[in-house]
Amino acid sequence: MPKLDGYKVLTKLRQNPNTAIIPLIFVTAGATCTDMRKGIEMGADDYLFKPCTTEELLRAIAACLEKRALRQKCYCGESQPVLPPPLTDTTRQMDLKSIFPYDPDLMEVFLFIEANYHRPITLHDVAVAVGYSKAYLTNWVRLLRS
Repeated sequence: MPKLDGYKVLTKLRQNPNTAIIPLIFVTAGATCTDMRKGIEMGADDYLFKPCTTEELLRAIAACLEKRALRQKCYCGESQPVLPPPLTDTTRQMDLKSIFPYDPDLMEVFLFIEANYHRPITLHDVAVAVGYSKAYLTNWVRLLRS
């Protein structure tokens, strides 16, 4: 590609809400482990090495779509719900009002955090729950908050 490398294409796709969840598979002639790690951290779904067959590409696409469907199933209420922690002091009334400001663009993120605050969750957990890469979610929150 004359003006954009794969990382720049990936960044542009992940920054646009209309293309952020499209599975992206890098097809490369010679990526190092460092290159692959960088791509995965930026939100790439898979890597294939040239020359690859049509069957390999179709299997990689199918795997990406299966992972995405599984994440949706897990985080859209089809799995076991996470139960709230027991109250340590039952005489106190717990304030159920959200601790987060109202922001429709981040509602899914806030709901996941509030539902799982008692567990040791990470940025990765939140990103997977809402279907984005860690880098995309971080940039998205930064843009919405600025």
